[in-house]
Amino acid sequence: MAIENPNVIDMISGDNASPCVRLIMLEYREWEMTPERLGQLESKISAYFNYTASGQLAKDQPNADNLPLFIELHCAYRPPEKMIGLFSQAGDLFEKLRAVFVVYQIDYLEEEPQRVKVFDSRGAE
Repeated sequence: MAIENPNVIDMISGDNASPCVRLIMLEYREWEMTPERLGQLESKISAYFNYTASGQLAKDQPNADNLPLFIELHCAYRPPEKMIGLFSQAGDLFEKLRAVFVVYQIDYLEEEPQRVKVFDSRGAE
């Protein structure tokens, strides 16, 4: 389901190389700039914010407390440039939680999928 279901945290991941917590949203569809699709993304972003701000992440993942937090959007298709404004707003929102918002395009059909960074709320691309 992914983006179209705001009631689900798609994936929670850690990183052994540099300890952190990653909350990952998945978007496997091609991008459409329709009000419905933008609303789905905004709802998903709000759900991830509320999941973290409410303390539910800390309850579900007690070992994650005090680790750097990354909120990531993994896309099968590269988002259009028009999305950067929305991504920037999301980055500002997650900054209130001391979290970093990052958007990657990932082609999972490749034998060895590569992550291409599309947006980083820290300004690092």
